[in-house]
Amino acid sequence: FISSGVYALSIVLLFAIQRFATGLILAPPTFGFVRGQRAATRLCSQSLPVVHVSCSRAAPTARCSTADPVPVVSTPVEPEASREHKRSRPARSTPSHLEAGPIALSWAAGGLTLLLQHHFTDWTQAGADAAYLSQRLQDVGVGPLPQPDLQVALLWAYLYAMSVGVSFAMPGIVPAAQSKADAEGASEPLKVPYRTTKRLMPQHALTAVDLSYIALNSLCLPGLFYHFVTLLRSWGLDFDAPACGIYPEKPLLLLTETLPELAMYLPLYFITYEFVYYWWHRRMHEVPVLYKWVHKHHHQQTYPDRAVIDTLNTGCVESQVGLYSQLALIWAFGKL
Repeated sequence: FISSGVYALSIVLLFAIQRFATGLILAPPTFGFVRGQRAATRLCSQSLPVVHVSCSRAAPTARCSTADPVPVVSTPVEPEASREHKRSRPARSTPSHLEAGPIALSWAAGGLTLLLQHHFTDWTQAGADAAYLSQRLQDVGVGPLPQPDLQVALLWAYLYAMSVGVSFAMPGIVPAAQSKADAEGASEPLKVPYRTTKRLMPQHALTAVDLSYIALNSLCLPGLFYHFVTLLRSWGLDFDAPACGIYPEKPLLLLTETLPELAMYLPLYFITYEFVYYWWHRRMHEVPVLYKWVHKHHHQQTYPDRAVIDTLNTGCVESQVGLYSQLALIWAFGKL
């Protein structure tokens, strides 16, 4: 329970850091990388009309008179070879990320993750952990002691609640930022800003493929969380030992030792992970195969304001690489 609390505290701290960093950003960055950005820029510079307008404005309210030069619009002529190439290309009826190949790859990645979690889990130890959890629940009066098989299912349900449930509850734990109060003192939650004011971005309607990705990613989270507990056990976590074996027994030491360590190592971990994930994310944009087969599904969400639902609605390859790279970094920090 203490390790679960520390995990939840880490999530809350991450949200607080993100909220603070978001408040410092006054405008969206202009140096982001987008797949095909250079090609799109080059295409726009070749095909958009060039407008030359000359008007005399002696006063701020003056308008162009009939004596002023008439605006001249010059449109570059598109090469005939380019037009023939466009006419010869067949229209794509199905988006590339919704073809059978990328969907099958994502399902295979989710299934493979579940199989590997089952293979590398010490089920004898998991049974002991399940019995410990069931006994503690019985001690506080939460139902009778279930059968051993049901105890393991109860453990997985608890892990699911701590991983997925906390994520769904996070908007209530960390409420949305409020707008500035009006003259009457009323405010409302801020909404995700639109990237452009020229057209509204409709929210992506969830499909069967989306729901399958959300289900697979959700099912993989309890195993990931248990492997996190297993990693803590390799560092000395013992539920039967005082303070679980890795935390100070005296409450004062939690303030003088544990919290300063968290304040130092958590930001270092977040910075390191963001650096690692940045390059993985960038490669998914720069390599066409990775973009189509792994990352493009994520970008169908033009207005992702459904919190954890839109977070889990990613291809399983992308999500599991991102999640287990966090676990790998925690393991690496323990070896240093």
